[in-house]
Amino acid sequence: MNNELSVLITTPHGVQLKLNATELTVPSVEGDFGVLPGHLPVLAGLRTGIVRATVNGEVQQFAVGPGFVQVSQDSASILTDRFLRKEEVDAVVARKELKEAEEVLANMSTSTPPEELYPALSAARWAAVCLELYGDPPPATVTMMLETRMLGHEDYAAALAQAESESEPSKDGVSGA
Repeated sequence: MNNELSVLITTPHGVQLKLNATELTVPSVEGDFGVLPGHLPVLAGLRTGIVRATVNGEVQQFAVGPGFVQVSQDSASILTDRFLRKEEVDAVVARKELKEAEEVLANMSTSTPPEELYPALSAARWAAVCLELYGDPPPATVTMMLETRMLGHEDYAAALAQAESESEPSKDGVSGA
């Protein structure tokens, strides 16, 4: 078994990155997952986030947009709409884009059609990931708050608390639900 993974990141503009890594962390739609040499084959949806690759003992980070990742025993191929290296991030532009996306989202309601909502959410996610890659991430609550509001969960914490209290067993041992 080889002790490295061949990593390939491709966008519609061609191959953006080709390297050998001893470890890879990928932002899938189900959450981040790690890949080591010898990994079982996987095909997963990719969400906007940061790919982390360990190369010669150093972690390299890259921003990626939505797409797919295919993993085999000794390789990982990422197909994505967007790709950015840390040194390519313009934090001033990313902050401006995040602010603009937040303003657009603030003027939308839960009845806003998805075709209007998703571009603004996508822009907010991409700007937040670029700032995270740069080393100056916005508070996690900013993007999460916007997403939960758009999904119709105005008071997400209250909804979670209510769900937890309903699922707790009562004194007689019966669930409150």
